Amino acid sequence: MGAWGPGLFSDDLACDVRDEYRELIEDGATDEEARRRVVESYSEALDDPGEAPVFWLALAVTESKLGRLDAVVRDRALGIIERGDDGPGVGVQEEGSRLPGCRFHGSRRHDRTSPGR
Repeated sequence: MGAWGPGLFSDDLACDVRDEYRELIEDGATDEEARRRVVESYSEALDDPGEAPVFWLALAVTESKLGRLDAVVRDRALGIIERGDDGPGVGVQEEGSRLPGCRFHGSRRHDRTSPGR
């Protein structure tokens, strides 16, 4: 797996998660089934602190773009953003660094997660 740029989908893992989830949905899997199968497929990545943020952000973006964003996936992705977790393809690559400008404060986070926003 590798990253070739700063964007989330400039990372092989993110692209693979997106593609597998989309293919499962296209093949008729339910949202829950597709999510479960992708999580199982990438269980090793989820155990890696450098890859887990990429996985959850990619899954959240993919589900959201398809209008299928699960609340648990959304909350995991927002937690990653709030904490400033970074992994390959997620943010600054330096050890111990944090993503600049990615903190949500009080009502701003609420606004981001409220319906219709």
